Amino acid sequence: DYLLRLDTDAFFPEPLPYDPFVYLHERNGVYGYVTTALEEPAMAEGLLDKMHSIVGNHTTNGEESVFGSGMLGGGKPDHWDGTFFYNNFELLHLPFFRTHAYQTLFRGLDESGGFFTHRWGDGPVRTLALGLLATKKEVVKMPGI
Repeated sequence: DYLLRLDTDAFFPEPLPYDPFVYLHERNGVYGYVTTALEEPAMAEGLLDKMHSIVGNHTTNGEESVFGSGMLGGGKPDHWDGTFFYNNFELLHLPFFRTHAYQTLFRGLDESGGFFTHRWGDGPVRTLALGLLATKKEVVKMPGI
């Protein structure tokens, strides 16, 4: 029930220090990442607002949430500064991404046309979905990879 994404130009210069699937599973994670990057503001125009309009109050709230922890806002709770989980290596626990909440959010984004009119990328979309729907504990940094 996992998906590992590794870009075609990414590689492991040496054997991994641990099994990332076991690492994510042991931490009850829904998403594993190696690092973050900053999205160009023009490439995310209207994305967070559209997501808020789709999910309404059906979000993970408080300090336990990815947003509430300040993880995506340079330490500022409930703020997004363009930080996204860089997805040249990412590990997804698929049941989370198959939930009604995630599927409703993704369908709403697709129906809005923003993927075509604004070129919303998969990294920021997945990051913000995690920000709205997951807890900080469920998003796991994969050290040493």
